[in-house]
Amino acid sequence: MTRLSPVTVALRTLNGEQLPPRCRITREQARDYLVTLSGHDFGFDAGMWTAWSHVLPERDGQEHVGILVSRDTNGEILIGLEGGRTCRAIIPRTVFRRIGFVKPGVRLRVLLRPLGCSQIVGLAESSVPEREDGHD
Repeated sequence: MTRLSPVTVALRTLNGEQLPPRCRITREQARDYLVTLSGHDFGFDAGMWTAWSHVLPERDGQEHVGILVSRDTNGEILIGLEGGRTCRAIIPRTVFRRIGFVKPGVRLRVLLRPLGCSQIVGLAESSVPEREDGHD
């Protein structure tokens, strides 16, 4: 599963490139996101937006804790967040190697990012099994 930043999703949308289903947005949504992020308006000119993105410091989303609800066959995970909200996220390979396979009900830390780019960053503290005293 590919990790995509929201800026990359917007730029690929403006260029007419293929994206995973979770990331598909309209050209108008891509332009609106980039205008909101940058404060500039280059319209639908993908070349200008690409040039602008090369000087952009990468902004990440906010980290939240959620509970794994289900896993899709394509590798996406449905996370239940506080307040009844849900989001879809991926588990990057580096994180998967560190935490292994997770089952529904496990508490995870998720980096919420716009445009379908949320990703799991690790287990939440309460999900980590604790060692009993006297055992190493």
